[in-house]
Amino acid sequence: MRVIAGTKKGLLLKAPSGDNIRPTSAKVKEALFSMLDPYINGAFFLDLFAGTGSIGIEALSRGASRAVFIDDNINALACINKNVLKCGFTRESKIQRSDAFRFLGKTRDIYDIIYLDPPYNDDISAHIKVISERKLLSADGVCAVECAAFSPPNIEFDILKNKLYNATRVIIFPITLKEDLDGYNP
Repeated sequence: MRVIAGTKKGLLLKAPSGDNIRPTSAKVKEALFSMLDPYINGAFFLDLFAGTGSIGIEALSRGASRAVFIDDNINALACINKNVLKCGFTRESKIQRSDAFRFLGKTRDIYDIIYLDPPYNDDISAHIKVISERKLLSADGVCAVECAAFSPPNIEFDILKNKLYNATRVIIFPITLKEDLDGYNP
């Protein structure tokens, strides 16, 4: 697993073994960041269910200004810490052990990009609802969800991108109700 592009392109990242952590494939990561490209420069990035931290690190490498990494697995957090340190992103990063739902209920920050990559059998609709209700996304920001191809979450917002990559689906959307987007063209 490597950083694909940006200032840290080519750096090899670690992944914990045997912890049921599913790193995002290079193909899906490249597609995801192709979709996020208009939003990434200077962005405040939230990587929920961070696992290895490779998505938040990729965001920093491509120009995000800060990233917060959230996971509740102690081995994942140790891996994220090593990867962030190896890439030299300690100053731009905050790594926190927390359940994603609990974190969303307490954070006071507003993010430009919120990336959710839960275990594929988890329903994250409640997470998306909390993001919306607590207004955790900036006015021009987007959520990005990586999920199983054939069991996407129920998203009640206008979907900007919805792409399939084998067993994986990537969905990009703002937290804006469909009726509020008349004439919106990203």
